[in-house]
Amino acid sequence: MKAISKKTGKTVVVKEIFENVFYDSDGNSYLTRDFDFIDKDDHWQRLREQAAIEAMKCAIKLLPDENAYYDIVSKPFTGETKNYSNEIAEFSVKCADALIEQLKK
Repeated sequence: MKAISKKTGKTVVVKEIFENVFYDSDGNSYLTRDFDFIDKDDHWQRLREQAAIEAMKCAIKLLPDENAYYDIVSKPFTGETKNYSNEIAEFSVKCADALIEQLKK
């Protein structure tokens, strides 16, 4: 993705290797705070993914009982028992989308 270095003012192409850690084509490493990102949509997409993951973690903790948790973790696609995975995933993405909508205001 393209970003403008706050230090030099130059536009560089960087790749995120770890969360908030970026490398340029010369192998130099940077943190998110070192740049103004040009491609804002990519930033929002990454935030959406992170928010959905966190919402999913919270939703799983709110399951009615231990058996429901077991169904998600151990039997996701067997069809042997009620599977909440799709419902939780859809809910999590909706939560992430709502969060981003509010943040963009």
